[in-house]
Amino acid sequence: MNYEIEHDSEHEQDCSCCGNTSHTIFGYVHADESTLAAFCVKWTDGHELDNPPWFLLSMGAWGDGSTGEERVTAGCILIQTDDGPRFSVVDSSSVEWRSPDLVGRHLTRDQVMGGELAAHFFNLLDQITLGSEQIGSLVGRVHA
Repeated sequence: MNYEIEHDSEHEQDCSCCGNTSHTIFGYVHADESTLAAFCVKWTDGHELDNPPWFLLSMGAWGDGSTGEERVTAGCILIQTDDGPRFSVVDSSSVEWRSPDLVGRHLTRDQVMGGELAAHFFNLLDQITLGSEQIGSLVGRVHA
């Protein structure tokens, strides 16, 4: 499969507690002629350890005529460990993003990790971090 990461929009604002820049990136993961997922990534410069970056992926059909009923949403945070950065899956409903009418049913950590969806979810995370220099820098890799 040939993957393409599309940044749909990017927003920056000042953090209310420290004035550092908070980033939000919305985008899509495409493969061949299909859109596999929409994503949102949010982080604040200087808060990576105390308020880790979070990733939400709405997976399923996107495009004309599709609805949230055809999608599910999974989420994770990027945490630092002694071995380096790691993704930790969280209950996606714990992170505010969009209405389930748009992004689909919010999945719990157990629903993501307990089935075949985990491999798809982590593959999409890989594609996002590999395909976006800005997001890839969050995990210690910058890809051209």
